[in-house]
Amino acid sequence: MNSLSGRSLTWAAALLLLVPAAARADFYSNWSFSWNFNAIPPNAAGFVPADSGAAPSGTATGGAQFAAQSGATGSSTIPVALVSTTSSATTTPDSFQGTAFSFGVTITDNANNASGTLTFDGVLNGKLTTTSSTAFATFALDPNSPASLTLNGHTYTVMINGELGQGSGLPAPGGQKLLDATVNVNPAGGPPPPVQSVPEPSAFALAGVAVAALGLAGWWRRRGVAPQAS
Repeated sequence: MNSLSGRSLTWAAALLLLVPAAARADFYSNWSFSWNFNAIPPNAAGFVPADSGAAPSGTATGGAQFAAQSGATGSSTIPVALVSTTSSATTTPDSFQGTAFSFGVTITDNANNASGTLTFDGVLNGKLTTTSSTAFATFALDPNSPASLTLNGHTYTVMINGELGQGSGLPAPGGQKLLDATVNVNPAGGPPPPVQSVPEPSAFALAGVAVAALGLAGWWRRRGVAPQAS
C-alpha cells in the first residue's frame, strides 16, 4: 500500500469518528412494581363510588373501578390501572364532586429486594349515565409521600398521566381505559444519564462521499492524471 493510500484511509477513519455516536444509555429495568387503590372512606378494593349526595340525594348508582396493575420487569412507561365505570342512571346522572381516593406504587429492586412506596392522591369530578361519561380524574403526589425512591443505587421518580391538572377522562360504562405512568431511573444522587443522538443517515452518506473522493484522488495520482475541475 503506498503512502497516499495510507493517508486516504487515515482521513476516512477521521471522518467516520466525526459521525455522532449511535449508542444510548441502557434503561435500568431490573425492578418490579405493584399498584394499589383505596377509596376514601375505604370501600371495595379499587372501586370509587359516585357521591352519595348526587341529586336527588342518595340516588347514586355507580362509580369508577380501578383494576391495579403490576409487573415483574420495569420500563420507562408502566401500566397503573385498567379503568372502567358503572352506572344505571338515565335522566339524572351519577355525579363525582371532588370525590377523593388514594393509591400508591411499591417498587422493588430485583437485585437485592429493596423496596419503597410512593403515594398519590386522586380526585374524580364529572358525571356518569348508563351510556355516557364526562367524568375525569386528576392526580398529584401525596404531600406526605417521598418525591422519589432510592433503591440499590438507583433513584426512581414516577409521573402519572393526569398529573399537573390536565386530567384523565374516564370511559363510559361498558368501556375501559388503561392509565399509565412514566418512570425515570437515574444513578442515586446523580443527574439524568445523557442520551446520545442516533446518527442521521445523511452523516453516513457524507462520510461515504468523502471516502470515495479520497480513493479517486489516489487513483489519479498513481496514474499521473490531474483531477479535472468541475
